[in-house]
Amino acid sequence: MHVSYYVKNFDKIEIDSSLFFQEKHKESRNYNANFVENFVNYIENNEGIISVADILENVFPEIECDIFLSHAHKDNSKVINLANFLEEKYECKVFIDSIFWGNIFNLLKQIDDNYCLQKNGNYNYKKRNFVTSNLFLILNTALHKMIEKTNYFFFLETKQSTKENQNLISPWIFSELSFATQVIRRDPQKKAL
Repeated sequence: MHVSYYVKNFDKIEIDSSLFFQEKHKESRNYNANFVENFVNYIENNEGIISVADILENVFPEIECDIFLSHAHKDNSKVINLANFLEEKYECKVFIDSIFWGNIFNLLKQIDDNYCLQKNGNYNYKKRNFVTSNLFLILNTALHKMIEKTNYFFFLETKQSTKENQNLISPWIFSELSFATQVIRRDPQKKAL
């Protein structure tokens, strides 16, 4: 990473975009629909051992991007509009985790339903905690790798991401911001904005 920015009051900024970022980047999502079934079979056949490399490759692959946008999930539409603007105006590629990798909670629900659901309709507590904690750690690592690889990191502060006293609401944003302050700065790999 080269530079990080803290954008205060992002929710007060007007952004107009008629582009459809999600449609434009459907091909960029590397989420394999069969991965959940394969992942569940893999866990069962390997006595609960998870291959981090398999998950990183199939669910959270590294993507070449110039800008990382850290934001609250509830601000996704506005963040997508910002990404449209940046990509059109500056011809750069913007990383939004939910666009490229999908939603971690949707993935967890699918895995829980396939691997952790018991015949009585309840989830197996031990299996569910195992899968959730492992996937969260792997996602966190993947996010850090993306922050390090991009040239620019933007945190978009809104009422959805911080409380009035400036405390962060999301542990994911906290992790991204913490890592962004610690990553080694380097010269940008591509064009500057």
